[in-house]
Amino acid sequence: MSAEDRKLRSTSNETKAHTLRSEAIKGFRSIGVDFAKSDLDEYVSSVLDGRDYRFVITF
Repeated sequence: MSAEDRKLRSTSNETKAHTLRSEAIKGFRSIGVDFAKSDLDEYVSSVLDGRDYRFVITF
């Protein structure tokens, strides 16, 4: 589990989904990844539910 996921999970009970989404967008864009809305929604949902979300980034 990445440090970002641990941080999001540790604060997910106090943090609203739109804040998680904003932080995820910033984080992924900083490494050159532009998620589709449905993928981003699934990622945020998995963090809020405490599930692992795995994806492959190809360069």
